[in-house]
Amino acid sequence: MARPGETGEHLVTPEVLVVGSVSRDVTVTVDRFPAPGETVVGHSVSYGLGGKGANQAVASALTGVPTSFLGCVGTDEAGRGLLSTLRERGVITEHTTTVSGDSGSAHITVDADGENSISIVPAANRSVTPDVVASARDRDFDGASVVVAQGEIPVGTLEELGRAVAASGVRFVLNLAPAIEVSAECLAAADVLMVNQSEAEAIMRRHGLSSAEGRASFAEGAAGSGAPVAAGASVAAGASEPAGASVAEAVSESAGDSEPVGAAQSAGASVAERLTEIVRCAVVTLGDSGSVVAVRADETPGPAIIRRIDAARVEPVVDTTGAGDAYAGVFSAALARRLRGSDADGSDGGDIDGGGFDGGDIDGGGFRSGDPLPAEIVASCAAIASREAAKVVGAAGASSSYSSFSVEEQ
Repeated sequence: MARPGETGEHLVTPEVLVVGSVSRDVTVTVDRFPAPGETVVGHSVSYGLGGKGANQAVASALTGVPTSFLGCVGTDEAGRGLLSTLRERGVITEHTTTVSGDSGSAHITVDADGENSISIVPAANRSVTPDVVASARDRDFDGASVVVAQGEIPVGTLEELGRAVAASGVRFVLNLAPAIEVSAECLAAADVLMVNQSEAEAIMRRHGLSSAEGRASFAEGAAGSGAPVAAGASVAAGASEPAGASVAEAVSESAGDSEPVGAAQSAGASVAERLTEIVRCAVVTLGDSGSVVAVRADETPGPAIIRRIDAARVEPVVDTTGAGDAYAGVFSAALARRLRGSDADGSDGGDIDGGGFDGGDIDGGGFRSGDPLPAEIVASCAAIASREAAKVVGAAGASSSYSSFSVEEQ
């Protein structure tokens, strides 16, 4: 029999609600991968919290922004451990449901070169059904201002979530990873579509947006695996295109893009702008070349406002696993905090870009809940996410390497 998490967490109103997967990661290190039919001896085995949804919920919660996780674990020992770990990391699990059977799991083998192979068993994650979303909708998404989802839950659930958020005032961050086949209507319901290079290309092909020229330039210019941090890149900064005051620009005076980074960002900007033909805002992560934000200038497709965010400098890079989830979680928390118009210290957080924007005036003189998000707000959140995700890659592991994050401008 299904039952929700048993805590007194209902006393806390979440600002971020994450709908997604949670799994037990089992990681084995070996010198080399076994050939078919071969057995090799491993060096170590570790167990930890995993699943993109759980990772993003932990990252969001570690900023101090109240965060709730909507997902499913099994009745096995792993399920009890996953729930316990989520709570220990500060995630509200009041509506994390226990279902009969096994919890989701990921079985990861890492060789001496850091390459990995992963087999995922969804198990309980298949129980994150449209009915679960409908129940959250009937609760008005528990009062959250931002709802986040990924591609590790059933397609039908994402479709229902798209319909539910479209009929509400909540903001929807869709991290379509992996890039499962959702409808154009589901994509259009997202306030922010967040994808990496390969995911962007898959969506473009599926919806007839890609061209041979665009694919070639993206492949030539882009570097890295899609994790938004890397060694040797500049501290998070934003360059605007077209010209204009950008919140991200205030983060740092960058020494300037290297030629490969500049090429990747130019190609990424083109891809992000093409995506705004079907979404209101696209954030495309470019590995060690940073990320690009594209926002429609108005409600109809047309020329987009582009912001470039450099990756943060990290030396040495130990493990990029979980960096993309940290980026998504911190981004969502930063957005929620600005929508609520209050900082973690209780200040009003109003004029965050010095240009008169009042983050708390969602339905008044700032922007209405149904309007595209202002480019400067999205760029600010992306710059913060890039800076904070850099903290992850200096240690091994996914959410186990998360310590604390901030949504403050620095």
